[in-house]
Amino acid sequence: MDRRKRGGYKRLAPTKEALEDADYRALKWKELMEHLRAGYSPESSELGLDLAIDLIGVYPNCPKADFDAAIREGQKTWETIGKGLASGTCLGNSKAWSFTMSHRFGWSDRQKIDVQHGGGVSVNVVTYSQPSSEGL
Repeated sequence: MDRRKRGGYKRLAPTKEALEDADYRALKWKELMEHLRAGYSPESSELGLDLAIDLIGVYPNCPKADFDAAIREGQKTWETIGKGLASGTCLGNSKAWSFTMSHRFGWSDRQKIDVQHGGGVSVNVVTYSQPSSEGL
């Protein structure tokens, strides 16, 4: 029988209670850092974004600086791919890369300009013509 049908490959996400164990938490933090450095998002990690955020800063061995550095390193991985696509040293779909960068890291090829006007506008109409005597 196929293991997938029996649920043999199903992995349960860690719980907050399981993360109370220091050794288990250290292992999951290390796995999360490797995941992020490889260019993946925290949402796609085994911990998921919510548990990753719960770890940051709450536990002494899970500093936000390490999390931010891993995110930057992952972004560098994607930028290296983009540089290779632009120079021709890497084969791939540049549109897919651009799409990934815009959605993962907020990149845009357009400037974001706020065109909303919050103030009022007053218009004064001044006429310099004299009323005609024919219309009277």
